[in-house]
Amino acid sequence: MVHRDSACQDIYNMEQGSALVIALVMLVVLTLMAIAGMQTTSIQERMAGNLRDKNLGFQAAEAALREAEMFLQSAVLPSFNGTDGLYQSNVFDGSDWTSSTFWSNSTNSHEYEFDISDVTTMPRYIIEELPPVPETVPSLAADEPIPDSAMYRVTTRAVGGTEGAEVILQTTYKR
Repeated sequence: MVHRDSACQDIYNMEQGSALVIALVMLVVLTLMAIAGMQTTSIQERMAGNLRDKNLGFQAAEAALREAEMFLQSAVLPSFNGTDGLYQSNVFDGSDWTSSTFWSNSTNSHEYEFDISDVTTMPRYIIEELPPVPETVPSLAADEPIPDSAMYRVTTRAVGGTEGAEVILQTTYKR
């Protein structure tokens, strides 16, 4: 019997500390899961912020488009001579639309007139006068000329809460 008691004692001595090892392994696993969860949350927060910035830029560009369209509804339009964002289509080649230096020059483009909060810079727009387009009419009278429609291309650039959230929109307007 003494022999059995010493064998039990040996087994008892070998089992001491195993609970500590298991607890440490579980603690490491839980720590890794917590770190992964924090990283995922951080990435999602940055994505939501970037989406908000892009949305602000889009809304600002839309507002500038509407202002340009209201400008084109005026009874009399000024000459499209390349100043204040008014261009003839044969003069302006459109290659500078993606250049921020083009848009920052006040003589190249027209700044949106109202205040928009949370955007880095106010949106700007240009208007190009396109060649006239003949109207399609159901019948032509011999004594009436074919009417022409004035066509304009409006391009706007806006940024959201950061300079990286740039939005360029373009539309064609018939008058």
